[in-house]
Amino acid sequence: MRRILLGSTSRRVLKLAPCPVMVVLPTIPLQPHELIPWYEQAIKQHLNEHSSSLTVLTAREVADLFPLPQKKEVGVQEIKAAEKALEQLASKGLLCRREIQGEARYIND
Repeated sequence: MRRILLGSTSRRVLKLAPCPVMVVLPTIPLQPHELIPWYEQAIKQHLNEHSSSLTVLTAREVADLFPLPQKKEVGVQEIKAAEKALEQLASKGLLCRREIQGEARYIND
């Protein structure tokens, strides 16, 4: 109600600023169910951009290589989502899964 009567700070800045101003809304954090498709898309784009080179990835490397915009540190949730994304890409034939010294590694073949 207050905003309707008095307006918002951003509207006042836009109205009174002597120079062009752009107002940007903060990014909405990704929900847990959105992490897997997000990592899958990031991996696919990386593979397309580096199609002529050999790529070997682990879930941790994916989480580190493609940090989420709203997170500063990689956590267990991100690593699990990256692992699921790698598994899905392997099941589609885009990556090959290999166990090396007890760790799953995914290779573009």
